[in-house]
Amino acid sequence: MASIREQILQAIESRLRAASTGAAVFRSRAAALSSGELPSITILPQDEDDTTLGQSITRHEFVVQLDVNTRGDIPDQLADPIIVAAHEAIMRDTTLGGLCSRIEPVGTKWALDDADNTAGTTTPAFRITYLSPWSSPARRA
Repeated sequence: MASIREQILQAIESRLRAASTGAAVFRSRAAALSSGELPSITILPQDEDDTTLGQSITRHEFVVQLDVNTRGDIPDQLADPIIVAAHEAIMRDTTLGGLCSRIEPVGTKWALDDADNTAGTTTPAFRITYLSPWSSPARRA
């Protein structure tokens, strides 16, 4: 059985693929993107902090980032409607069908490609809180 973390990533991928973002969706892509694959969204796990609670429960604070890649004269402007659609798709059900107890947006970063300033990456991030028993990261508490 996949961990809750993996199930969360799969649920986000599924929501983004079903949304009308106008962008290709990738999961933890290692290969460079070609201009024919843009605009795109790459889903990346960023950080996870765990806190032990009473009764053998662990609270996980899992941060997931979306790298939204665009190319054009104003790449951050091109990314904006994609980010809005992705945000709405993720936040439609802030429990991801019961996988987590909460999702909250935690910020966005912008970067332009130094080579030509027509390529940009906008990175919104979300903190996802979920619980699991100490004994199994694949079960919900």
